[in-house]
Amino acid sequence: MVATAIREGAEGFLSTQYGSIARYVVIVAGMLFLLYLTRPPPHSTISTFTMACLMSSTFCVGAFMSGLAGYIGMWISVRANVRTAAAATRSYQSSIDTALRGGAVCGLLVVGLCVFGLTTLFMLFRSMFPDTPSAFTPNLLVGFGFGASLVALFAQVGGGIYTKAADVGADLVG
Repeated sequence: MVATAIREGAEGFLSTQYGSIARYVVIVAGMLFLLYLTRPPPHSTISTFTMACLMSSTFCVGAFMSGLAGYIGMWISVRANVRTAAAATRSYQSSIDTALRGGAVCGLLVVGLCVFGLTTLFMLFRSMFPDTPSAFTPNLLVGFGFGASLVALFAQVGGGIYTKAADVGADLVG
């Protein structure tokens, strides 16, 4: 019963938080697009408009992957916490093992989504622009890191507030 309330609270928090973050992502993607429209062409095979489109789209892909990692991570964490609490009734070692496994899955998820996103974009750009030098392709991926960092920053701040509210609630109940 308590686990259900925690899960519903976490899902409600995530939907509100990601709704707010999505608005910022759209605004920043538009600003990046306009910023890259004012820059000179970076390479003879890529136009200014194409570079602006690529930068804003990689930003959005990075933001999506970061948001997806956060959402799945919260989903896993809520369920792992319930299992960890249940395992604590059996033994201390069992609860530690359960908690570490849940954390390992979340950590591998973040790294896996990052590598998947960057590899997919890198292969896509190499096939779209085969005439550009290989050293130029990482410049096209800058937006990915910027988008992922922006969402992670907002999620971390919001998550800290959510966690503090949960701690205060737990203290009041205790």
